[in-house]
Amino acid sequence: MIALAGLCTVTPAAAGKRQMPDELHGPILEVVTHAAKVELPAVPVFALAARQNGYHTPLELRQRGRPWLGLELLVKGFVTSIYDCVADLSARQPGSSRNDVIRLIEHDPTVCEQPKFYLGQVPQAPRSLSITVVDVPRPPREVERLKMKPTDAMSWPEVPTLTLRDYVAVTGQWAIVSRHGERDSNGLLIYRKLAHEAPSPAALAAPSTALTTVEPAVSVVTARPLRTLISNEHWNASVDHLNTCTHALTAQDYALAIRECEAAIHVWGDNHLAWYGLASAHLAQQEWTAALAPARRAVELRPDIAMYQMYYGIALTRSARMERAASVFRLPTIDAAPLQLAAASDALRRAVTIAPGLWRAHYYLAGLEIDAGEAALAARQLQQAIVGNPRYAPSYVALAELYLRWGFRDRALAVVEAGTRRLTPRDASTLWFELATIYEADRRRDEAVQAYSRVVAMVPGDGRAHYLRGRLYAGMGKNDEAKADLQIVVNTRDPELQVEQQIARQLLWKIANPIVH
Repeated sequence: MIALAGLCTVTPAAAGKRQMPDELHGPILEVVTHAAKVELPAVPVFALAARQNGYHTPLELRQRGRPWLGLELLVKGFVTSIYDCVADLSARQPGSSRNDVIRLIEHDPTVCEQPKFYLGQVPQAPRSLSITVVDVPRPPREVERLKMKPTDAMSWPEVPTLTLRDYVAVTGQWAIVSRHGERDSNGLLIYRKLAHEAPSPAALAAPSTALTTVEPAVSVVTARPLRTLISNEHWNASVDHLNTCTHALTAQDYALAIRECEAAIHVWGDNHLAWYGLASAHLAQQEWTAALAPARRAVELRPDIAMYQMYYGIALTRSARMERAASVFRLPTIDAAPLQLAAASDALRRAVTIAPGLWRAHYYLAGLEIDAGEAALAARQLQQAIVGNPRYAPSYVALAELYLRWGFRDRALAVVEAGTRRLTPRDASTLWFELATIYEADRRRDEAVQAYSRVVAMVPGDGRAHYLRGRLYAGMGKNDEAKADLQIVVNTRDPELQVEQQIARQLLWKIANPIVH
């Protein structure tokens, strides 16, 4: 939820000329004074993967794949890893034979993840720089073959033949969530068909085009405009309603705040603080679209006030994203979101130009830059958000994620370390969770365990951290360590961990009852 910056309580003014300087001050700036110094790594050079005619590459989709979400794409790359359920389960069951594991899978196919493989720009690309291809057809299991009719066998999807380092062309839908519920915020490819090819010289070319680091220019008004003279009676009445609105916002009585700010506007339509208060009340309730008109009117009346620009930019951003998400369930219409997001970027950029310390404006602007594929500009905005407010965890998380997505592991780790020195233990633990999931995705289990251990040290008794570390220990065959963590999960009374408790009990049972030869 948006943290509302304080509005100023104002006092009546005397009548004067037809046009006069606006003595109605803007709201208090949402800045952190005396912020602790944060040492962050320098923003690196972000080199773009070259665009290819007729197809996409894994690195290109990792870097700037959001515009293609929901579309069917042709992607070419090298097979860097293939999920092997038998090998995965065998690693979790030391001493079990391959035939034992195969029998277990036939008895309970749910022990396997959905078939998938990974595509990278180069044969040796790590998983963190590869994309996941999901919903890949698999051969029928023995039980399925026995029940098959001839027509069923003929309609079974063709199973692709894959070997590590193969260069393949995969057609599929680029998405965040697969049909089987697999999720990747960086995107995944839902398989439709595959063909083997020989890599061309262009496919092997390294990224070479550096992203720009020059901030786009925006026109900014800094002079305080004149206002139209009104009578003392109207001024006083409007200001009285405004002050009541301000107190209601502080008390989080948003219904009263809306009524009083609307009453202030009804008396004096140019009361820009009342328009801002009305927008603030809607933003606090996540009523993004309702906040648009009052935020825009506040900006029209006083374009020189940074807080108005920031709240207008936030309202534009959130309403555009909400509209775009809702459009998935409707018939195709004209997409107004790009225009709204461009206007949001301009408003936020004006806000930080007028008041560079507005850390929340930097944070939202970074999100828009990430969506636009401008990683270098996003990194700079996130750095300024962190410098402006070193105790806001999402800024560290977003910057670490950005660096990891582009392969800058050392910088991501430096950001996480910087955050853990400035955040509360609870907030710092989110950074280590983030890093641990990346390590898991790359099968760097020892490093993932260390990251989860940092969470446990920071937040003793964190059931989710114990569960994730215990699950990893079980997969690594470290049964004693796994049992200690999983038993804590089983004993927890946290109602949000009911699913984890069930899985923990199953894992404990499997540890106590290993597969018998």
